Amino acid sequence: MGRISIGNIMSLITSFLQGNRITYCTRCWCIGHLRDKCQASSARCRVCLQEIAENQTHISSYQPRCAQCDGNHHSLSSQCQTIRTYKAHLKEEVDKAFSSGILRRLEPPKQTPEFNSEDFPAITGQAQRIIPVWGNKHIPQQQSTFESANIANALTALTKQLTIMTDNNLRMEKKLDETNVRLNHAAQMSESLQKSVKNILQSLKDVMAKIVYPLCELKRVDPVGKYLPFSTILDELTADTNMDRNALHETATAKSTNDTV
Repeated sequence: MGRISIGNIMSLITSFLQGNRITYCTRCWCIGHLRDKCQASSARCRVCLQEIAENQTHISSYQPRCAQCDGNHHSLSSQCQTIRTYKAHLKEEVDKAFSSGILRRLEPPKQTPEFNSEDFPAITGQAQRIIPVWGNKHIPQQQSTFESANIANALTALTKQLTIMTDNNLRMEKKLDETNVRLNHAAQMSESLQKSVKNILQSLKDVMAKIVYPLCELKRVDPVGKYLPFSTILDELTADTNMDRNALHETATAKSTNDTV
């Protein structure tokens, strides 16, 4: 009839044969008789059909061999043509026996249950057993309403407190932002002032080096003996400016950290 692939295995499509029990021998594995009527001299292996001697362990070759047609399949396999013919003939004989009345199928008798109205009485409200969900403690309705009101009031007060805390946090954040803006502006102004002072000092240094010192040499005036060198004064002013800048930066950082905490 054809083939069908099941689990990567090509299987034959054959006609359906009703599963009537066939008569076969478990000694020689032939059909048509039972073990007690077998005339074989010794038992044979179910797979390879080799004779099995008594009181000896048999090791099968695992090569199937049919006892009906001597084919390369098991003795009771549906691949055997003899088995298929036997089953078809057996089905015909069974159908004839049923149609002629020789055999009858066993059918269980139909039982009609009888019920009375008293077998399943209605459950009344008094007979019902009510199991409380949260234990056996019975809470009056008035008390539960009072507790619910208290809980609602507590939740309302908590909500108000959370709202106040949120507003305070927003105000603190706004103040911190304004403080940071002022500190940044002050730092920028200080840096600009330091640059201006540095430029002025450099200009004074150039004036002293190019104008004052040459004039002193022309008039033979020795300013070094009376006053400190201008380079020393310039270095001291630069050091003081850097110290003021570092102190201002450290103060701004400490204040920002304290406000954050």
